[in-house]
Amino acid sequence: RIASSTRLAIDALTTIEGVELVSPQGIFFREFAVRVPGQAMDALRKMDSLGVLAGFDLGKWREEMSDCILVGCDERTSEADISALSKAFEDWVSEAGV
Repeated sequence: RIASSTRLAIDALTTIEGVELVSPQGIFFREFAVRVPGQAMDALRKMDSLGVLAGFDLGKWREEMSDCILVGCDERTSEADISALSKAFEDWVSEAGV
């Protein structure tokens, strides 16, 4: 269930123009990182205002990854959660002008 939710989330987010998987050749189980067209903290702030907990700003650990978000899934992640996450990412990317 976790691996399946993770794959669904990866597929949903990487179909959004401007969002790309950081390690496309990686093997993913619970978490994955995406690069966004702007600052991760701005994206996360916007998504939080929409009521979506989208992930973690990797720029807090490594400055060169300030445009990357670590997204996590678990056994409770539903298709509705993934849909809300994808919609929040789309809304932010649209506002960012990509």
